[in-house]
Amino acid sequence: MFMSEPTSQHSEKSAHDREKKEPIFLEHFHEKEIWFHEGRLLFQARATVATDDWGACIRIEPEGRKPFTVSGRWDVIYVNPTYAGAHYCGWSISIEHPYGRAED
Repeated sequence: MFMSEPTSQHSEKSAHDREKKEPIFLEHFHEKEIWFHEGRLLFQARATVATDDWGACIRIEPEGRKPFTVSGRWDVIYVNPTYAGAHYCGWSISIEHPYGRAED
């Protein structure tokens, strides 16, 4: 038998997740230069964040490449002031190079 959270409990948790995560996302990543990482891809780009009750959509605009969008639902998004991503989705964005800078 498949069991899931009742809709009202899921909605409350989602609203709580959004309340905690959305301000950090918008303050630190919206219209900022970021590093995008997914699989073997790693490059700098400009991020534009849009949020709603479901989660966040991030438009990635790399120089010299076609823009694209990644997204995640509030309950799978993790975010702090320098790093964000979505569990099970494979993408992440960061303010600093994810592997540090090579010394000159």
